[in-house]
Amino acid sequence: MTSPQGLLKKYDIRPSKNRGQNFLINPDIARAIIEKAGFGAEDIVIEVGTGLGILTLPLAARIKKLISFEVDPRLIAIVKEEYALPSTLEIVHQDILKVDFQALEREYGQKLKIIGNLPYYISSPILFKILEGRSSFKNAFVMLQKEVAERIVAPPGGKKYGILAVFFNYCATIEKVLSVPATHFYPRPEVDSMVLGFHLRPPEVIAEDESLFKKTVKSAFQKRRKTLQNALAGTGFPSELIRNVLETLCIDGQRRAETLEVNDFVQISNLLRKAAIIC
Repeated sequence: MTSPQGLLKKYDIRPSKNRGQNFLINPDIARAIIEKAGFGAEDIVIEVGTGLGILTLPLAARIKKLISFEVDPRLIAIVKEEYALPSTLEIVHQDILKVDFQALEREYGQKLKIIGNLPYYISSPILFKILEGRSSFKNAFVMLQKEVAERIVAPPGGKKYGILAVFFNYCATIEKVLSVPATHFYPRPEVDSMVLGFHLRPPEVIAEDESLFKKTVKSAFQKRRKTLQNALAGTGFPSELIRNVLETLCIDGQRRAETLEVNDFVQISNLLRKAAIIC
């Protein structure tokens, strides 16, 4: 396989900063990600970003079907010109944020898996897209800016613990798969990356209203310096009702959001929902 640098030079293409194009250039890293993810012959996998095919081609060779979404038509043209693409690979010129995961699940008649090197500038929207469509997936393996990955795996009690950690730990067991230094990319980014595996599972405590659960978490963390009692005013519920809910759960209203476990937020949102129905 021709190196990404060689292909870009051959076709006189400069990586797009606007699209956050930092290409993985070490095929050993690509193979390691595929191996650690444990993809097999019966898997249907969605890839976020075909890029120059360094992950796409070896992955397509070992699974049932790979649907690879790429927004840059220049890259699609290069991959199709340079390589004999296997029948298991379908490259689609489409923004991953506009993909209907449930429709793909219905089309192929089985749960999907997802993989990708997420552009730094749009990693959070893609993560939330995966979160919203999680009923269609078995698991997800994504490469992220190390700082973002560390926020997702952060335990309660520290500054890194926040909205991403709560949302993903609500419905997934998260695995640190691989650290990838910046030297393995072209152009070289300013930060290192990390691959996380999200093994989707049922929540330990189910949020009866997921929209309210998300609103509760966002309200609690958007004003991190405020006490929980004051921060939860962002949910729109009266102060007295919030106080009663926290007292019922034996949660001190003077605590800060980062001290709460995932299930604490679920229970708060469930009681707020119940109180709203009663009122």
